[in-house]
Amino acid sequence: MFIRIFSVICFFLLSAYNNCFAQQPKLVLPVGHSKSIISATFSPDSKKVLTLSADGTAKLWDAATGNLLKDFVAGGDASIVFVTMAKFTPDGQHIVTGYESSYSSIWGLNSGDPGWDWVYNNYAAYNNILDHFSPDGKLILLNDTVYNTATKKPLLGLKGHKASATLVCYSSDGKKIATAASDSMVIIYNAQSGKLLVKRKFKSPSIDAIRFSPDNKSLYIFSHNGFTAKNKTNVLVMDATTGKI
Repeated sequence: MFIRIFSVICFFLLSAYNNCFAQQPKLVLPVGHSKSIISATFSPDSKKVLTLSADGTAKLWDAATGNLLKDFVAGGDASIVFVTMAKFTPDGQHIVTGYESSYSSIWGLNSGDPGWDWVYNNYAAYNNILDHFSPDGKLILLNDTVYNTATKKPLLGLKGHKASATLVCYSSDGKKIATAASDSMVIIYNAQSGKLLVKRKFKSPSIDAIRFSPDNKSLYIFSHNGFTAKNKTNVLVMDATTGKI
């Protein structure tokens, strides 16, 4: 009889102990992507990983621990606008995200705050937004104005186009900036002073890409439709000093 009573007492004491110290149930939401990953990129210092998924989200992770550092969303609701592009800037201090509406945003890597929210609503500029950064990532050209990436202060205004530049590229040494716009004009500037160095107008109705050669002496100019009705050449090589083809 004593043993039975002792067993009952122990049972109730054990139940009370478990009720006091057992964890309360919590709602745990998944932090990972819900669909396949389209791209995964390490930051320049290899400490972080940026992933883009078919679920319309981009996420920043700690490469050592796998902890989620930030979700990239628009307007606080990822279901409104899908993220379609996510890349590190050349200096690794910012992340550029693009959305299905052809908008793009620039985020501070450490702060997680948007530096320039809704930078462009232009397909060409959106797809080439990383070209708007200088090689060291310290400068960015937006709407014909060069800004300090960290302070957001305007440094230079570039003049010469009749429309806003949608194609931009820096020379690999950071000394020159080449731009193209819907006015079929290609211009090369001094990146430090903003001085116009070369200006040339083309007959092609649209210029689709520009890029400096590895030695920065030439500028490659591409037009999907060719440059003249008679000449279907799609790529021209222009001397970056004289403007001669």
